[in-house]
Amino acid sequence: HDRIDDVPVTRIRVNVRSEISRLRALRRMVIDLVRLVSHTDVVHIHGYSTKNVLVTIVAKTFRKPVVMSLHTAGFDEPAAIEEQGSLALWAFLSADLYLSVSRGLVDTYLAAGMPPDKIRLVPNGIDLHRFRPASAAEQGSLRGQLGLPLDTPIVVFVGFFSADKQPRVLFDAWLSMLRD
Repeated sequence: HDRIDDVPVTRIRVNVRSEISRLRALRRMVIDLVRLVSHTDVVHIHGYSTKNVLVTIVAKTFRKPVVMSLHTAGFDEPAAIEEQGSLALWAFLSADLYLSVSRGLVDTYLAAGMPPDKIRLVPNGIDLHRFRPASAAEQGSLRGQLGLPLDTPIVVFVGFFSADKQPRVLFDAWLSMLRD
């Protein structure tokens, strides 16, 4: 349990390679979901994953509306979720509202025959006052504080590497860009 920007956050740590860790995480997730969902107005699901089945069951048990954000083409699409089985499809179809970050995901959603009144296009946004490129002076100061070289390009990746994202291919592409 933590607070980020004065917002309470609950994280459940899990080693996906350990069956015991996964079972402990499942138990902790059920306990925390029941505790949190019982005191909330809306359940927001960020993209589709197998965890959505459990989250949707708890949300519907407490009669809470579910809002699902669609982010990733090929994963957060009705056809891809249907391939995961009937429970996955039920959880996906149980959302009361869908938010899509791209026009392409909206089009795929509509092409699958989903209800047009349940989807909204909400592109990713950013707080430009809080997040902005650092000035040259700030960059130099930060590099000095962190012990980084002043004249070497630095690549930062924020996200989750997984087998489906082929991290080695991405890394090789980044190295190639830096060399060019």
